[in-house]
Amino acid sequence: MSQRTWKSPPRSLAAATGTFFQVFAGATASCFLLSAPVDTEAAETFGTRNLALDPYEQATQGGFAATDIRSGSDVNNPALAAGFQRPTASFSHLSWAGDLSREWASVATPLTSRFGFGANLGFAHGPSLPGYDEAGISTGAFSVSEWSLGLSLGAHLGHGLTLGLGSRYFRLEDPTSPIGALGGSAGLRWSDGQWAVGAAVTDVQVASFESETGTASGEWDLPTRVRGDVEGWVLPAFRVGVGAELGADESLFHLGTELRTRPWLSLLGGIAASSGGVESDFDWSAGLRAEHAGVRVAYAFRSEAELGDLHQFGLEIPLRPDRGRWAGPSKDTVSTP
Repeated sequence: MSQRTWKSPPRSLAAATGTFFQVFAGATASCFLLSAPVDTEAAETFGTRNLALDPYEQATQGGFAATDIRSGSDVNNPALAAGFQRPTASFSHLSWAGDLSREWASVATPLTSRFGFGANLGFAHGPSLPGYDEAGISTGAFSVSEWSLGLSLGAHLGHGLTLGLGSRYFRLEDPTSPIGALGGSAGLRWSDGQWAVGAAVTDVQVASFESETGTASGEWDLPTRVRGDVEGWVLPAFRVGVGAELGADESLFHLGTELRTRPWLSLLGGIAASSGGVESDFDWSAGLRAEHAGVRVAYAFRSEAELGDLHQFGLEIPLRPDRGRWAGPSKDTVSTP
């Protein structure tokens, strides 16, 4: 796609490595300073935040989540909204154990040569379950659903650096006690054309509401995350992304890979290890992505012994030809070799 058109001037490996680690350390520290403390008395909810937004993120275990520029990726790092040269839309469908499904749609577009904008909408729906009152009397079947709406704005600052701010509203449609919450995000990304580093703090809770009354509530927390990722093409057709994600009571370390077997076909894989929380300590996933004329089709698979297999399908399409009003060198993206 057009995002991979720029390469930096050649530099020595030592100089590139030194610059890389300096920027990575600064980016990660900045995001920790931006993060807000989580109220340990409150219950964390809005669990769909933990689902990968598209097959690429799912298959690579989030190894490129804060660095790779795709429509919708600004959810993980608002700075990525500045990386598009033309309007692009994406759609994905996820199906999991117990008839859980999640639909996702997003759009990203340049506003000027310096600013970019992203918007996304997600909807998750669980299976029907039997309901009972306090006396154990059946109240009929019910189901719980959750949706979210997000907006992001990114800006180029020059020298491969972009910054971004975002906001997302969550609503849990529970028949007994529907709730809503508003969160804010901030992030940055730097690239020299060969390597890229990104860091972000996402879904920092601004307010939560009891949806029926509209009153503020402190009983629920958004799943705030602090993330830092590094990616680069280590071989002509092999890209690696590594990073960490920190939550209120869980740390996740991930490694993602992309093998370009053909100019139009990539094989994807990822592993992740977690500490704390209730999830397994080790996880893996795989998938593939095909591309033609800017249109990308992707699939991801993930297996969990207790919860069953997860399948995710995705489509990303440009909304206008490559040569547009703001078409030009993209100075914040990692080049394809």
